[in-house]
Amino acid sequence: MKSIIEQKPPGDFIALEANTLNRSKLQCLSTEVMQWTSDIWILDVSAFKSYWEKESRARSLSLMALWRKILNRVFGTTVDQAGKIISFTAAYRAVSANNPWLAVLLLYQMRNRDSWGLVAEKSRFGLSLLNDMEWDSWWLAIEQIEKHFHQLKFKHFKRPLFRRQKHRLALAANRLVFKYPRDMKVLNYDGVKNRYGITLAKLWRMTYGPVSKRYQTDFPWQSWRFHFNPSVHSDMDYPLFDWQQMAPVLISDLDRLATKLEHSGERITQIDWQIRLVDMTELIIPITFRNPHNLYIEKGAHTTTLLQAEYGFKERMQLLLSKQQTEIFDFGAQAVTSWQLKVSKSMVMQAIIVDIFGEVTQKDSDQEILSQLENELPVVLNQYEHSCDWMPEDSFFSSDDRSALNTEVPDSETEFLFEGAAVQRPLYILNQPQPLEKPAVSQTVFTESSLNKWWLKGKISDFERNYYRCIDPDGKAIWVFCDSHGKWYQHGVFG
Repeated sequence: MKSIIEQKPPGDFIALEANTLNRSKLQCLSTEVMQWTSDIWILDVSAFKSYWEKESRARSLSLMALWRKILNRVFGTTVDQAGKIISFTAAYRAVSANNPWLAVLLLYQMRNRDSWGLVAEKSRFGLSLLNDMEWDSWWLAIEQIEKHFHQLKFKHFKRPLFRRQKHRLALAANRLVFKYPRDMKVLNYDGVKNRYGITLAKLWRMTYGPVSKRYQTDFPWQSWRFHFNPSVHSDMDYPLFDWQQMAPVLISDLDRLATKLEHSGERITQIDWQIRLVDMTELIIPITFRNPHNLYIEKGAHTTTLLQAEYGFKERMQLLLSKQQTEIFDFGAQAVTSWQLKVSKSMVMQAIIVDIFGEVTQKDSDQEILSQLENELPVVLNQYEHSCDWMPEDSFFSSDDRSALNTEVPDSETEFLFEGAAVQRPLYILNQPQPLEKPAVSQTVFTESSLNKWWLKGKISDFERNYYRCIDPDGKAIWVFCDSHGKWYQHGVFG
């Protein structure tokens, strides 16, 4: 059954030309896949963006380079009958964009140019595709999205009215001598809405609207469901009352489920745990993983899955208890009599993807340990990246900060200078510098000087900082600076 996702926030989508229903290929980057046409698919990789970013860092690759290598291996090789690889030429088309509509638009334009491989929306080539987009690409995409709106019976969408509005837009573009769709940028959302309807206005905004509003719209997303849902069922010999009784039975059932996935290359992202209680109440508890999880590798213990199952079970039972209206709670009615474990979401990782360079990933590597830890915890880990900036408080950012990820990287010479300065800086930096009494000269060692970003703060008189390594009264090595007014602040702590 296909599901409808009415709203898609800013994310990461890949439109892929692939005339196949092979799920081991189409789900190589994400579990969420939509069939746009018979030979075009859209992959929603938003939920796995952080996972692929960690993988790219571990391999010293950019995110696009990693995705390109994966797609090249899955779709872009020619193999003879003996299994020998003849060519690694990219035999596919794909576009990565922040909304699905723009991804398919650019893919149609790639077809017009007879271009191949993976293209990023914000790359020079991607911007060129958007700027030089032809009306053929625009109307092909419009025609197809019309079918999806109609199929899903989208709210406020009336097909006869939409076709009349579409015809009026085509006539207006011809009369106004709009040679390319980009010429419509002179319009605005309200103008398009008033003349050609809300649907075309939303499509205009997704294409040419301000970046901050480009994603505030509906898209007719239809998740394609492949016929792959391995499951196991258990009827209990006696009712189970607490977690200690359930855990051994769960391990046994997870072993059975893992055996079904042994040679499939599956990495699980969600298992639906359907529980039936003595009073015939049915609960569905999603067991989710932040990173694709290899169920078979933990056979016999399933520590990670048990932790996520326990979090979900206890949270759901607390909710059930809070709804109990009687003064005397009947614990017997909450005992478990049967359950089913069903794989609802998974990503197919072939051996060639897991080991993209022909090397076996170390089981105890930092990357593997971090991914495992994230799957075991009930909360998201905060991760930080370094950035090339002379201001200490701006020299790092959260991996979830998209604006920081899109900043321009300085050239290698400048980056080398920043790295040299970082050697003298402490491991721990305070979010806000703390006022400090002037330290004794004998306790300070000069490290560097820097300028404040006065053009952002508007305080021209307060623009200089002189940094020192200092020993505080407790004997700790701290990082301090003196500003242009002679005031002292603590900005960090050495390890």
